[in-house]
Amino acid sequence: MTLALNLLDAVLIVVLLAYLVAGFRRGFFRSFAALVGLLLGAVLAFWASPVVAAYVDTQWQIPTVLLTVLALLALGEYLGTVLGRALSELLEKSGVGLLDRLGGAVLNVVVAGLVMSLLGSLVGQMGLPGLSQQVASSQVLRGIERMTPDPVRHAMTQTRNAISGAQGIRQLDELLFPTQAAPDPKDTPDSQTVADAGQSVVQVYGTAAKCAQNQTGSGFVVQPGTVVTNAHVVAGVDQPVVETRDGRAYPARTVQYDAASDLAVLRVPDLPEAPLSMDGTVSQGEAVSFAGYPLGGPYTLRAATVQGQAVAPVQNVTTGETQTRSIIQIAGKVEQGNSGGPLLDADGHVVGVVFAKAVQDQVGYAIPVDRVREVLTAAGDSTESVATGECVVP
Repeated sequence: MTLALNLLDAVLIVVLLAYLVAGFRRGFFRSFAALVGLLLGAVLAFWASPVVAAYVDTQWQIPTVLLTVLALLALGEYLGTVLGRALSELLEKSGVGLLDRLGGAVLNVVVAGLVMSLLGSLVGQMGLPGLSQQVASSQVLRGIERMTPDPVRHAMTQTRNAISGAQGIRQLDELLFPTQAAPDPKDTPDSQTVADAGQSVVQVYGTAAKCAQNQTGSGFVVQPGTVVTNAHVVAGVDQPVVETRDGRAYPARTVQYDAASDLAVLRVPDLPEAPLSMDGTVSQGEAVSFAGYPLGGPYTLRAATVQGQAVAPVQNVTTGETQTRSIIQIAGKVEQGNSGGPLLDADGHVVGVVFAKAVQDQVGYAIPVDRVREVLTAAGDSTESVATGECVVP
């Protein structure tokens, strides 16, 4: 099996080799100081990139963002090197020699790889389709992710969300039904049809330039080339991107934006994934599951239990006005990133769209599938982009 390396992979391989050599030459302690500066440069790069992208024409966004990232990374590393040089000169007198150099090489490659992974996920979710495609299909970034231990990966996800200012999932203060024990998040539903439905669950992301923040959530295919997600996932986003489970990224257009229902319809013309059935029904006490990309990924399927369906007051995404609508309460571990993902019955049919969680843990909320059908009808066959309201700073 041959690996299909893209242009980004070639650049990353060269960079990793360069850091390997540089780490060997510098030694462990000097490399450590330089890499601290590199990490700080990465943080600054992502804060600055959405701001820079907002002030340049579309055709110049990708090269401008790349240059901004590279310049700030180089600046951070340079400052770290300057500060580390004094420490290095003192340590060179200790005679640690080859061991220090080998330690520097290993440290440089490991940390540089983690920085690449962090930056890849940050920049890939900025909503620049060409760049997102390169990041999504990068074999080097996938390899780094596979080799990263789960605790480190989780910490990096939290770091990414903190850096990007990723908008959190909506929270409701009042429970509609008494709480009950949620299924263990590790207990995935034992149903092939539910597992197969996951192939049509996608990640949706983009940058809300006005708020200078990344926004990421989930969605699912409802018609050929059509995805449903939450309105708050794409609020203020001009160029949403849809990414499939196997890492293919596609530019999307928001053709229906219903702030009252917190639903949005996206057109993704080249998306090949099959639509999910929306013929499911739900009843109190029923075992269900919900699929999506909690904390920005990877794809996760979790079990839940329906606690009931009732009419409740919910704020309009854009205006903040309180409106009443029917929602489903579930016992399950719903997290940021699950927004817009499908709630599925035992046959893999969609019965709702996850949109919020309770302030208390292990309780989530979904929009009934009947409302999804109404929003799809309103969208019709339109392919024109519509306004997506104002982003909300968390």
